[in-house]
Amino acid sequence: NAMKILLSVCVALLGQLVAASSAVLDSFAPVQQVLQVLSNLQQKVTEEGAAAEKVFADEKRFCTTRSRELRHSHDGLKAAQEKHDADLSQAQLELESLSTKIEELANAVASDENDLKEAEDLRAKDADLFAEAQKGISSTVDALDRALGLLGHEQRRGYQSTAMLQMEENGAPIVAALSAIVEASGVSVADQHQLQSMLQRYRTETSEEDAEDAALDAAFGLEPAAAAAAKSATSRLIGVLNEILEKAQGELDHLRSNEQRELRSFELRKQSLSDRMGFKKRDLASAKEARSEASQRKAVAEKRLASAHTGLGESAAALQDLQKTCLQKASKFEEETQARADEVKALQEAKEAITSQMQGSMSFLQLQRRGLKAAPTPAASDEATAAAMAAARSVRRLAVRADSPALIELAGRLDYVAKGRLGSSGDAFKRVRGLIGEMIGRLQSEAHAEADHQAFCDKEMSVASLKRDDKQSDVDKLSTKIDESKSQLTLLTEQVGILRKELSDIAQSKLEIDQVRQEEKALFEKARKDTEDGMQGLKMALQIMRTFYAKMGGSTGRSGHAVSVLEFAASEMRKRAVELEARESQAAAEHKQISSDSEVMQATKQHEVEARTADASALDKLLNELSSDHAAAKEELDALQDFTAKLQEQCVAKPEPYEERKQRREKEISGLKEALTALDGSGQLQPSSLIDAGDKTSVNTVFLQLRGSVQAAA
Repeated sequence: NAMKILLSVCVALLGQLVAASSAVLDSFAPVQQVLQVLSNLQQKVTEEGAAAEKVFADEKRFCTTRSRELRHSHDGLKAAQEKHDADLSQAQLELESLSTKIEELANAVASDENDLKEAEDLRAKDADLFAEAQKGISSTVDALDRALGLLGHEQRRGYQSTAMLQMEENGAPIVAALSAIVEASGVSVADQHQLQSMLQRYRTETSEEDAEDAALDAAFGLEPAAAAAAKSATSRLIGVLNEILEKAQGELDHLRSNEQRELRSFELRKQSLSDRMGFKKRDLASAKEARSEASQRKAVAEKRLASAHTGLGESAAALQDLQKTCLQKASKFEEETQARADEVKALQEAKEAITSQMQGSMSFLQLQRRGLKAAPTPAASDEATAAAMAAARSVRRLAVRADSPALIELAGRLDYVAKGRLGSSGDAFKRVRGLIGEMIGRLQSEAHAEADHQAFCDKEMSVASLKRDDKQSDVDKLSTKIDESKSQLTLLTEQVGILRKELSDIAQSKLEIDQVRQEEKALFEKARKDTEDGMQGLKMALQIMRTFYAKMGGSTGRSGHAVSVLEFAASEMRKRAVELEARESQAAAEHKQISSDSEVMQATKQHEVEARTADASALDKLLNELSSDHAAAKEELDALQDFTAKLQEQCVAKPEPYEERKQRREKEISGLKEALTALDGSGQLQPSSLIDAGDKTSVNTVFLQLRGSVQAAA
């Protein structure tokens, strides 16, 4: 600013002294011209001070605005850095927790698979043992059925003497059948001993009878004694065989019942293990998916943390450079203001020195040169002062209306200038037999159907429940993801808006600093020209003053003081010209540094805008896909819930009134009793009459099965 003031002085000197150089050589008018030049220089310094004040006000406004923007950006980046650091720590903790959970679930699934394999191996061994035992007992039952059939057939035939030979001839199959029974695996040791004794007695009793006893008995019309004995032995044998058959069938039923119970237990255990493995595998898949998502969140947090760290460093560097530059400008402004004040003071002293020396000789000069122009009247100076005061008052009124401390300060400085001082986110028997078989078959069919239906219901209910739970879990997960995606999308949108606002602020700041720089540049160019012109003017002024005082002859002390003042002004002018160039170079370097910092921050934030815009677009696309998947999953869940409700209506047992259950069972038992009445005419089942009436084997077999069914129904 001081150099600008000196440049103003030079311009005034160059414009006026050069024009009057010829006249000065011939008269004393150049002295008055020098005084006028000095006055004009003071006015020029005041104007330069006002211009410098305006530039400094623009610089101060820019520094305040830009500093506030950088601090806001720095605070935002610091908060973002803390948030991303917390997100990174949270993602890392989730990864560690999920990795441990995945390992535990994998071990649990492997253990359940091993348990299931062991259970399947044990079930296979038990099934082989059951098949072998069932095969042995079934062969025993078949042998008993064949033996009872042969004995019943022979018992119904008449025992005559000729038949005895046939009995001996036809008895071989019976003996063979009984021998096979003795050796059967399903007959106990006691029963085997009893059968062996009866078989030996049967052979002895039938072989001791001779033809004489048979002829005697036939002559008197009596039943052969041997036949009677054989008949009695056969009846006893049939009774024993029936008992053994009943025991064998009971054992077979018990074996089958145990097998069904073991099979059911295995199926339940298998279902339990399968369900448990299914749940664990589903949890395992969910944990792996969650771990993948946590890994993605960790990567995003790391990326954003690095970006925030970089941006934080850039904003801190830019803020530091800005503060340094602004402090330097403020310091320079104060220095220039002080220099300007010193310059005005020096000019005033020069004027006073010249005026004091000219007071004694002004009249003489006026007498000698009548054509010499009179010194400028105080009117021009008063007019300039009044204009400056009016400008100061105008600025002060504007400052009061705008409530601007900077304008108030400027008004004060203008006031000083005006006064000459300076300012500064799943047949009948056959008919009855068929009826009984049909009823038993129906009961068994119903039991099997009920069991099959129950198995169907258990399986379908389990599968439906599992599918429903899985689908509900999918819907819940999708809902959570949708909410998270919406939150993240909102956050990204806000971040993009903030970044774009910061980009706009950076662009506006760049325009402002460029404008300030242009003003500084223009002021420098003008000041440099004024300095050059001023130096030339001072040079001519020195020449004039020296010539003038040379003609005056004496007063060398006074003349030396005036000349020394002008020489000091010329020396300061040259010194400040050098300072002006240095300060211009420094101002250009500072502007370049601030512009570079702004460009780096602008590029970084632009990259962040592009990255977050791309993330927002990808997130918006993902949100649409998740919404579509959620709608489809919700539709499938509704269908599964409807299917489960219908399945529950079909499978879930409803309370049955006691009277209805009693009537249903009484009808079933009544039907079975009617079937038994068809066999003996009285409703009482007689095994001997069944044997006399027909096929002993089939009837006894049916009886045993029927009795069990009746007991079960009752």
